[in-house]
Amino acid sequence: MGLLSLSPEAAIRRCFKIEHEGRLLAMITPDHLFTRRSKIDIRSPEFDFPTIAFAFWLVALSWRRTQRHNS
Repeated sequence: MGLLSLSPEAAIRRCFKIEHEGRLLAMITPDHLFTRRSKIDIRSPEFDFPTIAFAFWLVALSWRRTQRHNS
């Protein structure tokens, strides 16, 4: 598939986007500011599950580090 980019969508919100060559493949967003639930919106059907799971793990790790840093 090539190189993928995982980056925050905005500085304030905790949404992340996964892109390939400028094309949006998936969005990872929390359901609410004070919950651990989140949603993965897959926009490209050829995107494989192990890659989605790994990207989500990276995002969850980022959220956890930010939470620990702020408390």
